[in-house]
Amino acid sequence: MRTYSKLALAALTALLVLSIGAGTAFASTGIELTPKGANSAAGTITFSSPEAEGIRIRCRVTLTLANVGEGGTAKRTETVVANITGVRVAECEGGTVTVLAPEVARPWRATYVSFRGTLPRIESVRLELRGVAFLIRAFVSCLYGGNAQGTTVGSPVTELRADEAINIPLVRALTIGCPASGNFRGSMRLERAITLRLV
Repeated sequence: MRTYSKLALAALTALLVLSIGAGTAFASTGIELTPKGANSAAGTITFSSPEAEGIRIRCRVTLTLANVGEGGTAKRTETVVANITGVRVAECEGGTVTVLAPEVARPWRATYVSFRGTLPRIESVRLELRGVAFLIRAFVSCLYGGNAQGTTVGSPVTELRADEAINIPLVRALTIGCPASGNFRGSMRLERAITLRLV
């Protein structure tokens, strides 16, 4: 009986230690991105469509962005992580892409989707860029709009990588032959690296 009591006590102690550890590891409710303020990201992004092999437009893209939230960003879907206040597209091959660029008064919102890793270590954060709208011209002219997604790369974060599995739907066909959706792939390097920290 005494041996059984000792085993039960040991098991209870181990369970208590594990629960305290888990509580500490998952007590964080937010992710802080530093430094705050203006930043930019630039790289080559390719627009293509899974339905039209002939459409493949590569462009040099530069984003102007600003991290938000003084005390950190809540780990909650749709929380705004950064505002995209400007987009510049240049040096396109295979066609042209005209972005219906955001304005300072009404910027695009980069919102939190999820993170990858085991707390408290965050390997990457998935973001959604909401309200993207752009016109492509190749052998067709098509207007697309919707939400794009991407993930952060590195620790600290040095790049943003587009998720080509996310398709952006056709809003309006200006010519015959527009595919029903398209996607982005490629990555953009940040001017200033961003550190992710649990708060």
